[in-house]
Amino acid sequence: MSLQGTLRASGTADVFEATFRARLVRGAAQDTTTVTATSGSGTRGTFSFNANVQSAARSGSLVVWDPSAQDGSPLHTVTIPLTFAP
Repeated sequence: MSLQGTLRASGTADVFEATFRARLVRGAAQDTTTVTATSGSGTRGTFSFNANVQSAARSGSLVVWDPSAQDGSPLHTVTIPLTFAP
């Protein structure tokens, strides 16, 4: 059985140039997107984004991080475990 749907994530972030990366991981599938908040670099801004879920996996994770301005390496990584319901 395969699941199909949309994951909606929203909140606030204080990140360099109001930009961070998000990766939806489910089984072997991984989709990464760039997310932009309404403000950043010392001011919390709001954000909202959608990710498509199409997978037979019943669990996964949402991984978010702030890319380093120096070399793009991940900073402040947060992993949020997810359970997908039919």
